[in-house]
Amino acid sequence: MAYTKTTWEDLPSTNTPLSAANLNKIEDELEKLDPATAYTQASGTYTTATWATGTNTCTWTAPRTGLYIVWMHYTLQDDTNASIYHQLHMRGTASKANGNMMLYETSNSSNAAFEGSKLVSAEQGQTIIPYVHCPTAGIVWNVSITGLFLK
Repeated sequence: MAYTKTTWEDLPSTNTPLSAANLNKIEDELEKLDPATAYTQASGTYTTATWATGTNTCTWTAPRTGLYIVWMHYTLQDDTNASIYHQLHMRGTASKANGNMMLYETSNSSNAAFEGSKLVSAEQGQTIIPYVHCPTAGIVWNVSITGLFLK
């Protein structure tokens, strides 16, 4: 929803009263500009399991409801594993009731690093996690997730 500007008038006018409604309107718009909730990051590691969900220490959570650009960056801790076939995913909770949704999927057969992004509509508290589908267990990826709030 677009912001509707208030054209304030000096006293003795009563057309623009100092009220909780007017002050809260200002506060709500200022909160949207807050860098603490506009740009958030998470980082950790993901260790593969054999063709199954591995161990994850990186989860990004939407700090408020809105539209985000979400970037995920994967880097192998050991480049010698780059030749092992792997599929990299970004998964998110579609809603608290609906379980998971696949945000993107890509296949890489010989990359030691990957970066992907997606435009995501998220509710406050929804999470995004990395997932690597791989035939070999124990491969460790460094993962970072960044979310930029758009509106």
